[in-house]
Amino acid sequence: FSAIAEASTDKTARGIQVAAIECLLRISEKHPTLGERALKKLQPRILALAEHFQSTHPPVILQDAALRTLDFARLEQNSTELLRSSPSHVGLARGFHLAYKGQHSKAIETLKTLLDNSESEKNFSGSLAHYKDSARLMLARSLYAVGRFDEATDQLKQVSKSSNLLSDALSELAWSFLLAEKYGESIGTALSLQRGGLRHSFAPESSMIMAMAMNELCQFPEALRALQVFRHRYGPSYLWLKSLSDGKFSKTLYPTAVQYLRDQRNIPAALGAEWTRSPFFLAHQDEINLVYAESRATPALLRSNIDEQTKQGLSILSSSRELGQKIRKVRKKQPDGELSPSLKEALSNLKRALTHYRRLRRAEPLWRQVLIHQKEMGPRTQQNLVAAIENRLKSTSQRMFLQLEEIAENNQLIEIEIFNGASQDLIWQNANPEYRKIAAELQANERAAQKGRVWNWGSSALSADDSEIWEDELDSARADIYDNCSSKDKYLALRKVKTAEKNL
Repeated sequence: FSAIAEASTDKTARGIQVAAIECLLRISEKHPTLGERALKKLQPRILALAEHFQSTHPPVILQDAALRTLDFARLEQNSTELLRSSPSHVGLARGFHLAYKGQHSKAIETLKTLLDNSESEKNFSGSLAHYKDSARLMLARSLYAVGRFDEATDQLKQVSKSSNLLSDALSELAWSFLLAEKYGESIGTALSLQRGGLRHSFAPESSMIMAMAMNELCQFPEALRALQVFRHRYGPSYLWLKSLSDGKFSKTLYPTAVQYLRDQRNIPAALGAEWTRSPFFLAHQDEINLVYAESRATPALLRSNIDEQTKQGLSILSSSRELGQKIRKVRKKQPDGELSPSLKEALSNLKRALTHYRRLRRAEPLWRQVLIHQKEMGPRTQQNLVAAIENRLKSTSQRMFLQLEEIAENNQLIEIEIFNGASQDLIWQNANPEYRKIAAELQANERAAQKGRVWNWGSSALSADDSEIWEDELDSARADIYDNCSSKDKYLALRKVKTAEKNL
């Protein structure tokens, strides 16, 4: 298909070339690395074909192909005339590019135009459908960067629950809640990354976010437990990555990743999940599997050609004998008579079958050569794919190691702040011995008021003994953890009232 798309500049071949590009797009939907590589090489031809259609409506096929080959870093230099007739295509490309350059205000304006209107379903239909969650995440990051945390939260909540980006979205959602001072929601969202199917995802910031939120609520013991959870959950991952770091990340990681997919025991689950859920890993591994499948299928495909020739040859031989007998019978009766319409049709069908058979015979050497060449190329293709995965696994491991080191360092500072706050809280409570009794009453009253609109998710191992995790009407996870800081203000106000009543 690549050869067809770029071989000829003849005007009469343009339709066939567009069809070949469509085939590459369909291949890329099933096997991304195969189609994407071919389309990247065809970018000049795709843009050249676009010039032919500028005076008319350009095919959607060329719009999709141009978007996939577009270099975001050089968007202004690329020809975007083809894309201008499709605002969703050019808007998505431009929005990603602006966010990449750090121009968040412009990125917000561009992406919100696509996502937050009545045409959003139409904008992300067809081949753009799988970009929708990525666009929401990118928009949320730009909103977060400019301090519009509530709007960022709204976008992150709309990321599909089945998306491969869900763990990233939840981690950033927890940060947005924290900076918007919605501490209960922040804790609940962070907890969702430590339960269920997401508990094996690599989300080390969740425990740090919980500790910071609980510290803001003056829940000091729970804040310390959250830091302990980080050490317990990510300590093995850190030690495993540190061993790689000591060896300059020279260890071969691909066999380790494959072994993890088989038994999920040879490395920490968080590392294995982060490695193998990557779209890059999935796409390249899919092509490796395809190489194996093609190699196994080659002998059968070679035999199928011979079997098909034999089948067609026997069929033609049988049909010709049968038809010959019928024609001879007719000639005996009427030597100069015309053949019946049914015999003419049968004779025509036999000629077509014979023509097809001869073409199949002529194609056999090329067919065999293609299959043998593909089989010979298999090991080299596999080697290149494994090398690409290996490089990505090493860069991912380096990123995770640096992230864990940074979080561990931040946790030390948070721990100091927690101990400082806890010390002041202990002194304050000793100076106000009646506080605990009144705080317990305030907490019980507040929970009773919330009981009708709270969905009990069960007890949290990180919070107070009877704390609950619930989800409200906005599908926003929230931790039912009492704000001890505000309870002090309420206690002082009540004591002031009681003192005033006594004086009266």
